[in-house]
Amino acid sequence: MSAARRDTQERYTGKQGLADVNAAFREVWKKIDAQIVELIEGDDVVVAMMRMRLLSHEGVDLEVEEDWPYWLRDGTVVRVEQHATKPSALEAAGLSG
Repeated sequence: MSAARRDTQERYTGKQGLADVNAAFREVWKKIDAQIVELIEGDDVVVAMMRMRLLSHEGVDLEVEEDWPYWLRDGTVVRVEQHATKPSALEAAGLSG
């Protein structure tokens, strides 16, 4: 699996990459509550529009909306990208038309 953030050049690859990105996220955020607001499906991609409530270890409380395309192959997630806007996520997924 491959994961990337559009606002950085960071890339995480494979099972270890998934563990690394999760660990990096958990270093900052003590509590993460994510709610899927909408799903848009394509042939081999699903875009999840999510609302997340985050609490940092320092007590900062934040609510954000993000859009994440997930690419699938044979029922397995093979790639994920994190986008700040729905149009950007849909374009990356080839679903903007």
